[in-house]
Amino acid sequence: MSATHIDPQIAYTMVKDHKAILVDVREAEEFSVQHIANAHSMPLSQLGDIIEQLVISDDQDVVIHCRMGPRGDKAAAIFIAHGIDEARIYNIAGGITSWAQDGLPVIEG
Repeated sequence: MSATHIDPQIAYTMVKDHKAILVDVREAEEFSVQHIANAHSMPLSQLGDIIEQLVISDDQDVVIHCRMGPRGDKAAAIFIAHGIDEARIYNIAGGITSWAQDGLPVIEG
């Protein structure tokens, strides 16, 4: 059980086109330093307790990211355990680090 790893540019397009929601599973301190616009901050350490707060429409997938990728895989398992179809879950390969290296927009501070 894991998410499909996708390129940051594909994730960007999915989110921009409203085909997916973006979930940042880094801790709050990391999110406050740098994050992607419109990302839902849902720290991995709390995800199991707060996952029900996330509203996912039937026509949207879930794109997860962390700093480099491994926490995203752990988060995917939590989403799957909470009934989200594995085929609808994606993890950004390389996390926000790859996203920023690809020149995609981030919010600092």
